[in-house]
Amino acid sequence: MAQKVNDLTSEEESEARECFAMFDTDKDGYVTRKDISMLMMSLGRNSTQKEIAALLSTVKLKRRDKVSVNEFIYLLKKGAGGGGEPGAEMMEGLKIFDDMMSGKPGTGTITENELRHIMSRFGERLNQEELAGLMKFSKGASVNGQVDYSKFVDKLVNPHKYKDEE
Repeated sequence: MAQKVNDLTSEEESEARECFAMFDTDKDGYVTRKDISMLMMSLGRNSTQKEIAALLSTVKLKRRDKVSVNEFIYLLKKGAGGGGEPGAEMMEGLKIFDDMMSGKPGTGTITENELRHIMSRFGERLNQEELAGLMKFSKGASVNGQVDYSKFVDKLVNPHKYKDEE
């Protein structure tokens, strides 16, 4: 049975293309397969690595290990990772960690080491390369080693708001 392809609104497609462009750092019209999970997360898709791998296996890519913007739009339409409020689940988890386990509870911040620990041990576990990229990404939400996790999550789900900080 063929998998259903969903439509995106023109606004959703425009946002996806804009987000894709931010991840296309060399401006060649492609992102790596590894970037897809961060791209999906940035668009509020809660896709697991397995879901993304399964979805990518259904598409014949023009370039090995690279995904074009049109291929990415097609992947979005195929529907990996349902919606919900973008970043809400991550925000809730970070707030709980802050309130119960951080060195300075209830401040709205966690240390970079605490973020690294959370991202490497809970939920969809990240490999070392993904973790290094995420930690580099978190620098825009960090001051003196303290990550403002609200800004961090907002930066993940709304990268277009922060494109001038790069």
